[in-house]
Amino acid sequence: MATSWHWGKVQQYVGLQTFSNKFLNCSPPMMFSIWYADRKGDPSVFKCQVVIRDELKNVIFSWESGELETTENKWKLVKHIVQKYPPGLRSIVVKAAGMSINHSSGFHRPKFTSVKLQFVPLNEVPLCIDEPACKKFSHF
Repeated sequence: MATSWHWGKVQQYVGLQTFSNKFLNCSPPMMFSIWYADRKGDPSVFKCQVVIRDELKNVIFSWESGELETTENKWKLVKHIVQKYPPGLRSIVVKAAGMSINHSSGFHRPKFTSVKLQFVPLNEVPLCIDEPACKKFSHF
């Protein structure tokens, strides 16, 4: 991320052309996870979002983590099961953003790694749910 005085943002498009429309229209559950931490011991906030889009790239569902504070020198995991979304999934956009709380210049925003998005068999969904409650935010 290239800024510390405002939100630094990145996003990744994920095309699902190798999956059949029949499978995608079943709205299969997906596990999303990402690790984040502060940089140089500076307090910062992090947020992430998973956007599900149809064939025309219209948003049909989205999940947001809310603003999450970093902890000094400690990696934290965001994990969420994305499920019960409308049929029509054809692509996904994963977004991550971070901002320094104390600094107005330089590179003091959070860092992240190991972004993971995978389909989860229905019978394994209960094994994956152990996440804390997340706060909502209005704009990504």
